[in-house]
Amino acid sequence: RAPPSASLYRTPRCKGLKRTHLKLEAH
Repeated sequence: RAPPSASLYRTPRCKGLKRTHLKLEAH
C-alpha cells in the first residue's frame, strides 16, 4: 500500500519496525 514502506522492509535496521508496522496494519 505504501511504496516507501516497502523499501524500509528491505532495510535490516527496520527489521524490528517491520513487525511493529504489521501490527499497526492488523488494527
